[in-house]
Amino acid sequence: MEDLILMQFAPGKGMAFWKKCVIGLMLMCALAFAALLALMSNADDRLCGTYVVDEVLSPNRKSKAVSYQIDCGATTGFNTHMAILPGGSTLEIEDRKLWGVTSFFVVESNNDPAPRTQYGGPKVTVRWISDARLEVSHDARARVIRKDASFAGMDIEYRYE
Repeated sequence: MEDLILMQFAPGKGMAFWKKCVIGLMLMCALAFAALLALMSNADDRLCGTYVVDEVLSPNRKSKAVSYQIDCGATTGFNTHMAILPGGSTLEIEDRKLWGVTSFFVVESNNDPAPRTQYGGPKVTVRWISDARLEVSHDARARVIRKDASFAGMDIEYRYE
């Protein structure tokens, strides 16, 4: 009986079994980790909502400025984003998420008394000065996160309300 036990653990005899066990255990851990990451990334998507607040067409109707908000619940502040899209396009919101849109302006409420939209974010007003020039107005108490001077071939001016 002792010879049988020694043979199982002797080099070259029973090691293939233990290697398979270790590799199997490592694969199971990797799969469990991947599943956990997938669950965590999808949980965020279900908690956030995207809402279009306003759309303003340019004078030649070839472009439009769109203000929208992304609300991810109680752990994040209220915010307002601005983007420029082609005039005839619609904002593609799929599963409460925005795809392929880059904001040129982002403000958040900063827990202050600045005027807000119906969705809770700071109020932002847009006025087209010309086909290639925008004026964006917002309350001075809102915290500016992003503020581009030009975007998509448009010059952007900012002022406080």
